Amino acid sequence: MVTELKAAGALQTGDSHEPTFHPATGCKAYDSIAFADQPRALARQVPDSSAWLVRHYGIPGAGDGLVSIPRLETHLLHLSLTGGCRLEARADGVLHRVQIRHGDLGLVPAGTECRLLPPRSAAAAILAVPVQDLDPVLADAGTEIGAVRFGLALPRVASLFLALDRELQEPGPGSRLVYDALLLTLADALAHGCSCGGERMVITPIRLKRVTDFVTANLDRDIGLNDMARVAALSPFHFARVFRVATGLSPYRFLLERRMAHACELLADQRIPIVEIAHRCGYAGQAHFTTAFQQRIGMPPGRYRKAMHA
Repeated sequence: MVTELKAAGALQTGDSHEPTFHPATGCKAYDSIAFADQPRALARQVPDSSAWLVRHYGIPGAGDGLVSIPRLETHLLHLSLTGGCRLEARADGVLHRVQIRHGDLGLVPAGTECRLLPPRSAAAAILAVPVQDLDPVLADAGTEIGAVRFGLALPRVASLFLALDRELQEPGPGSRLVYDALLLTLADALAHGCSCGGERMVITPIRLKRVTDFVTANLDRDIGLNDMARVAALSPFHFARVFRVATGLSPYRFLLERRMAHACELLADQRIPIVEIAHRCGYAGQAHFTTAFQQRIGMPPGRYRKAMHA
C-alpha cells in the first residue's frame, strides 16, 4: 500500500546530488530521464506504434540512486523485476514510500514530474505509452490513469507485460496484439471491472463469424486488436471482453491458435519450405516460427512434419 509521508530526505527539491546521466537507448521518454549513473538498459519499439518497452537492468554502484523523471508526453508503466525493495517517490509535492514486490506495477501519468529513490540494483521493465494509445481505452472503460502510483498488484497486467517483453525480443505478428491487450487489461483493472457504458456482454453470431473469417483470411498479416474490433463494429475494449465470453479465448490467444492450426495443415505438404510456412502464418522468420511452434506443439516443425509422414 502507498502511504503519504512528510519526510523528504534525498527527494527534497534542491538536493545537491542531482542525477545527471541520460541513457541513449532510442526511446525518447526513457532517454529524457536523469539517473545517478549511466543505466544498463535495452529498448525495443512496439510494431506499428510509437510505444517503447525498455528493459532497465539497474545502474552501477551500491545503495540507492536518485532518478528524476521530467514532464513527459507519454505515460510510463513500470513493472518491477526485483522484489523485496523499498521505493520512494515524490510527485505533486507528496512523498510516497512503498515496499515493492516482484511483479508490482507503477504508473507515472504523462505531464507529471516525478523523483524516485530506488535501489541502484533494481531491475524493471518500463513501457512508454503514447497518450493517444491509452487515454481512449481508459475513457471507453469509464476510468482514467489518475495520479502517480507504485506497488500495484495487477497479475493479469504483469503477465501481459512479460508476454510483450518476450514478443519484442523477436517482433512478430502477435506483438501489437499483446500490446493492445495489455492496455485493455490495465483499463479494466483501473475501472475495477466496471461495465462498459451499459453495453451487454454479448457478440452476435454474425459479427463473431465476420471476425473469425477475417482472422483466417489474414493470417499472414500483422493483425491488431483494433482491426478485429473494427470488423465486429465494436469498441476495442468492449470487443475484447465479449470475444472472450463467446470463445473462451482472448483475441491474442485465438489468433495464435489459428496460426498454429494453419501451420500444421501446411506442414502436411512436404513441398512447402518451412520458411515459407512461417511467412504464410504471419511470423517474422523461421526462427521465430520454430520457437512458437515448439512451445505450442511440443516439437520443432521439421520433426512434426517427419512424424506426420512416418
